[in-house]
Amino acid sequence: VLINSNMEVQRRIIYIFLVKNMIFLKEKSGKSWATISNESGFSRRTIESIYSNDKCNPRIETVKRIASYFNVSIDDLINKDLSK
Repeated sequence: VLINSNMEVQRRIIYIFLVKNMIFLKEKSGKSWATISNESGFSRRTIESIYSNDKCNPRIETVKRIASYFNVSIDDLINKDLSK
C-alpha cells in the first residue's frame, strides 16, 4: 500500500508542475489557450482538461507535444518550477 501511495504522490507532484508550468508558459507567451490549441494541434478540450482537472492523467505523447510546443524539455516541464 505504501508503494502505491508514494507513486500517487509522485504523480500528483508531476501533474502540479505540468499545470503550473503550462499556465506560466502561456502567460509568458502572451497567447490565449485558443491560440495555443490552434498552433499546437491540440483540441481546446484537451488543453482545458489538463490545466483545469486535477484528476487528469495526460498521455506521455501529449506531454511531449506540449514540451515541444513551448520549446522546453519534458523533464523541465514536469519536474521544475519554470517561473523561477
